[in-house]
Amino acid sequence: MRFQYTVDDVVAEVEVEPQGEGFQVTVNGHTYQVMAEHRDGGQLLLRVNGQTLTATTASHEALRYVALNGRIYQLTAGRQSRRQ
Repeated sequence: MRFQYTVDDVVAEVEVEPQGEGFQVTVNGHTYQVMAEHRDGGQLLLRVNGQTLTATTASHEALRYVALNGRIYQLTAGRQSRRQ
């Protein structure tokens, strides 16, 4: 699945592919191995290339909010398409 988000006026092309128990996620050409576990209250427990992170997420219409490592990111959802 391919997604496009805008963060701080920068467009990010994101491709997500299932891989084993997790996902291979490519963001603007950089590839990451990701495992994600949903928690209560919009929290995600993430393991990204072996590093454990906790993110809190929320959405409103086309906006997505992600709090990660003390910073809040506002993402604007763009295109979404299936990989061909």
